[in-house]
Amino acid sequence: NGTVTGAAVKAVAQHCPQLRCLDVSRTEGKVGDAALAAVAQKCVHLEVLNVSGTKGKVTDAGIKAVAQRCAQLQRLDVSETEGKVTDVGITAIAQLCSHLQNLDVSRTYGKVTDAAVLVVAKRCPQLTQLNVSGTKGKVTDSAVTAVAQLCPQLQHLNVSETEGKVSDSAVTAIALHCTRLIHLDVSWTADKVTDAAVTAVAQRCALLQHLSISGVARSITDTSITSVAQHCPQLRHLDVSHTDGSVTDVAVTAVARHCPQLRHLNVSTTEDKVTDRSIAQVAQSCTHLQHLDVSGNARAVTDASIIAIARHCLQLRHLDVSWTKGNVTDAGITAIAERCPQLQHLNVSTTEGGVTDASIIAISNRCPLLRHLDVSWTKGKVKDLGITAVAQHCPQLRYANLRRSGATDEAVKAIAQHCPLLQHLDVSDARGKVTNASISVLKRAVPDV
Repeated sequence: NGTVTGAAVKAVAQHCPQLRCLDVSRTEGKVGDAALAAVAQKCVHLEVLNVSGTKGKVTDAGIKAVAQRCAQLQRLDVSETEGKVTDVGITAIAQLCSHLQNLDVSRTYGKVTDAAVLVVAKRCPQLTQLNVSGTKGKVTDSAVTAVAQLCPQLQHLNVSETEGKVSDSAVTAIALHCTRLIHLDVSWTADKVTDAAVTAVAQRCALLQHLSISGVARSITDTSITSVAQHCPQLRHLDVSHTDGSVTDVAVTAVARHCPQLRHLNVSTTEDKVTDRSIAQVAQSCTHLQHLDVSGNARAVTDASIIAIARHCLQLRHLDVSWTKGNVTDAGITAIAERCPQLQHLNVSTTEGGVTDASIIAISNRCPLLRHLDVSWTKGKVKDLGITAVAQHCPQLRYANLRRSGATDEAVKAIAQHCPLLQHLDVSDARGKVTNASISVLKRAVPDV
């Protein structure tokens, strides 16, 4: 968050030689190699290091310093380091930190490749978690297969956004050798992962709890998702969004019947193939559900299933019904308000005026933990009355999208007065109803927004 600096980290290193865990992620580039070198020098028992999002200030030099002094390192996150951590740094870690269990090299600008991951596979047999998401096609079947063969304790694998370079071959190898797998993300893999591999995972990895196949259109269908449902009863997280209609009510109903511990379901933009029918079944069978995204299913999801969710899923925290084009209305959202007091995230964007001040006021009165509200493009039906009520009763609000709503200066001033934790406010396309006067009030009250 930018408040932690390299000087502070050096001071910690100087005075806390027994330090085991250091997280300097998202420090706005204020922590770099010099601070890491100080930590490595003084804190040789370090086990956990997170330098994600350090704006390129942490490079191979800092990671090598840690590798050379901190042989007990078990967890390392170098994601989003702007290409400054490369094969060089990761190879050093693999060669000198054989106890490594958790490695995240996602979004490293293609600078971490098969070469480094192969060394990790060979030198770190205790690896349980690997994230190579967004590695620009530089991590391929070759490295992931090696991990499967040499790291049989692997439990978490994320190969999403690997530009088609990770395919059925590697995922089937994971199924064959890593039977303790509990988390698999093959989203946006250019349709190179298919029913064959997911079915293999289902049949051999009975402990699976998390499966994401978002953006894998056509190649993964009801066939393999139904197999997962039948063989993996502990499933808690399922994301089948953006699957272009290849996943339908058939699969979601199977999940509802066989996976009662489901907590997270994303069926966004499934071409209206997931409907009220299966969502209602989820409501009845998966009463621990906390996250539901049915957005983009304009003709398939209506108040009927949302009311069913409200009736049975009292722990719901996240609901997205955007782009349901008027089929979800005040009736559904008011039911959620009345039955789901732990709600934190609500998106009713583009509901064609079906959602109005009435249900938003109900949310404000019954859901005080609300942090995220999107009422954009609601045909002017959500106005100052509803937004002001949210501001007054939901002080933890951090995100508000009021674009093309009925909001005016009055709503913005209410948010400024009552929501000190606000981080994002969108009032674009306000058609002159929100002026610079209220924006100035907001910026004075919440400078970081």
